[in-house]
Amino acid sequence: MYEVGGTALPAAEDPRRGRGCSGDAVAAAPVTGAVMPGVFIVDRDRAVASFGRLAALGAETACFGDGDPATGDASRALRESADACAPTR
Repeated sequence: MYEVGGTALPAAEDPRRGRGCSGDAVAAAPVTGAVMPGVFIVDRDRAVASFGRLAALGAETACFGDGDPATGDASRALRESADACAPTR
């Protein structure tokens, strides 16, 4: 899923293997490994909405533009990050 300020590569999924790739839309924090918006995101609301769509793919493993991949239940990590980053309105 392309986000303004990220790479122009689409998110890729391989549902047969439970893998997904977010490109630069999502990153993993270097110290904690926490899933977070990519470092080049300029439209945070769109990025958080993308997290929800990526989480819905049901991937067990997700690779990001920056940081180590999320393994185990990547969809849960994406969903939790989206919830934590969601705008409060």
